[in-house]
Amino acid sequence: MKTIICDIDGTILKYLYDTQGVMKGVVQPLPGVIEHMNRWEQEGHKIILMTGRRESLIEKTEKDLKK
Repeated sequence: MKTIICDIDGTILKYLYDTQGVMKGVVQPLPGVIEHMNRWEQEGHKIILMTGRRESLIEKTEKDLKK
């Protein structure tokens, strides 16, 4: 088992530039991300997601990741 650490914006989701962009922007995973995440999960790897988003965006971030 490996541990895979990924940032959110610009690594797994399209970078939306700032807080306003995150709040108003449409969530778009970058090409290949969903397939890689699914494969890593099936292989039993531990996936850790990190972000520099503000704490006030936690609910939006969770919604974005669920999509």
